[in-house]
Amino acid sequence: MMLDTTNLLIAIIAVIAGGFVSYYYKWWAAPIYTFAIYTGLHYLHELLFYGQLAPSRSIMNDFLFLIVFSFLLGVGLTQLRKSTINRLILLSIVTLVPLTMTVYVMKSTTFEEAISQMLDKNETIIAIDVNWRSLETDKFIDRKVTIEDKETIKRLIDESTEMSLFSHNRTSGMEFYLTIYTDQSRHNLHRITFEGRNIMIGDEFYRLLDENRLKEAILNENFDWEILD
Repeated sequence: MMLDTTNLLIAIIAVIAGGFVSYYYKWWAAPIYTFAIYTGLHYLHELLFYGQLAPSRSIMNDFLFLIVFSFLLGVGLTQLRKSTINRLILLSIVTLVPLTMTVYVMKSTTFEEAISQMLDKNETIIAIDVNWRSLETDKFIDRKVTIEDKETIKRLIDESTEMSLFSHNRTSGMEFYLTIYTDQSRHNLHRITFEGRNIMIGDEFYRLLDENRLKEAILNENFDWEILD
């Protein structure tokens, strides 16, 4: 599993904030403050970017890290003067605010940039197989269409280029599965899958920050879909 820099950043902020809070209250309660702050920041992030408060494994995965480092920080801060603590708090704010902004900017991208990373420099899309699974009258219907018309392919890409994406490490659903063929080789396949606001482009996972224009573009074409058994 790839490193989730967002969760790591949240954990670091929680440890530092929990340590400082414990200095002014009870130093031995640093792990409690830290875990409470981490949980709050984590669920705030979940709500803002995923629109839900579903439980996450990362909270329990980071539990030991939070407890150990917050306790050590809490003990260490008790040895410092209040004036030094105040300077450290200011330094932490000055450091962590721009760091947080930098992380989020680095993890933000567009559909156009993600496609460019998926394809080689001189690689051109020549065909797309689109598989679409939809739930209708209590059963799933699987459809497929092959797109080889250059203008149609260009239109689908152009209408989707400005979609805002946020890099993360969650798999996407399979409502739409696109197999991309290029001029490099008919066997040099790429894929795009998406469902809801989660999308996978190549081997990278993203969260859609606005409307899914690719889905809208596909459905607006009124293709002659083949119904699969």
